[in-house]
Amino acid sequence: MNEFKVTKILEKVIEIAILNNDEDLKKWACLETEGYYESNKYFTDNDTVPKYREIVGEHRDIFGRTFLIPDLKFSFINTYRLRHATIELESLSKRTENLLSIKDAHICEIINKHFGVKIADFVFSPASLDRVLNSIKQEAIRRLRKYVTKNELMSIEKNKRVNETNIPRDITCSWLWRNIPIRWWLTFFSLLFGAFSLGIYVSGIPQVKKILHYIPGYKVDLVREME
Repeated sequence: MNEFKVTKILEKVIEIAILNNDEDLKKWACLETEGYYESNKYFTDNDTVPKYREIVGEHRDIFGRTFLIPDLKFSFINTYRLRHATIELESLSKRTENLLSIKDAHICEIINKHFGVKIADFVFSPASLDRVLNSIKQEAIRRLRKYVTKNELMSIEKNKRVNETNIPRDITCSWLWRNIPIRWWLTFFSLLFGAFSLGIYVSGIPQVKKILHYIPGYKVDLVREME
């Protein structure tokens, strides 16, 4: 599989696109992220599913038989361009079955209309998804070339992954000590010591001492000032 999740890379592409007011780049990344569906607000009638999303497989009828056409000019029948969102592709690529299947009602209707065969689904190898995901990543790198290099994009995502820390439900002192940077601890103790020192200094001012005597629980000095 890919070293980095394509979904995370596309999220970074969207951030860079917004930062540079690049609407074309943002649209492409949003189409890849959310899928090439009519429900996606970025998808228009003029948009098509990119060729790098094309996989090879075979259609099967309702009896499980492979649908074959000897004529080479119809070889495109055995290919399919995936509309899925990248997060769906990543999820499917983790499946352990030998073959995956999808059903496109529109394609099934076309085959039934022109060839008189009732298609049940389109089956393909999960390995095809790795190639598609890698193609999407490479396309992202190519489109970002004018803003960042490949190494910069990969380092951004790597640093993001390293810096992400899973916060447990029950936070202990041991967890805090292991996960909080030492400079934060030094700052915390410096502020704590400063507040303590300031409290001691303020409590020694006569006017303040008179006010503190009215606070419940305040302990009066054992050695009082001599009149």
